[in-house]
Amino acid sequence: MMNRIWPTRMYEFLSFIQKIDIDRKILDCGAGGPNPPLALFAERGYDCFGIDISNKAVESAMSFAENYGLELDLKVGDMRNIPFVDDYFNFVYTQNTICHLSKADQKIAIDEMVRVLQPNGILYIDFMSTESSYCGSPELGTDIGTHEYHFVDEDSEDVLHVFFDDDEPDAFFENAKIVRKLKIVRKLSIPRESEDVWYYYYVTK
Repeated sequence: MMNRIWPTRMYEFLSFIQKIDIDRKILDCGAGGPNPPLALFAERGYDCFGIDISNKAVESAMSFAENYGLELDLKVGDMRNIPFVDDYFNFVYTQNTICHLSKADQKIAIDEMVRVLQPNGILYIDFMSTESSYCGSPELGTDIGTHEYHFVDEDSEDVLHVFFDDDEPDAFFENAKIVRKLKIVRKLSIPRESEDVWYYYYVTK
């Protein structure tokens, strides 16, 4: 086993889907980066696929997989237009990623995730809450309305941070069924007193 620790919510999702007796084919939407959570599933025998809109992030994740001898099928792709056929995956997830799409684009992306999910499969997705201390912070850039904030980072990349009120994301799942919904509040003291609030959804179709 690798000496790596991933976010708690990834272990919770893994624990949830381990109890489901279907094939283990999983897709991560936003799978790039130097510590890809897909490795957590690959270690446990899942067929792992991932897309990320950043070529650099995909290359980084591929390097990780090669270093640890893991089989990860990663490609550059946009979750608003997932490059797989309908009903292809048993499990789909995105973590800490869709919050950088506008609300309109989140709806498109979620419809795509549901499209590639097999019936009785599980989709996991998270959303930032307007109750988070940093919602509305000037650090997030320009308020473009409906709790959406835009700024340009040091690499001249456009970045969005998007927040939701309680139950607001429910409207995204008109073509699916919510089977579990959590609201988690984390109280932080470093670098300052604050609260980090997220909604976690488990969905099937």
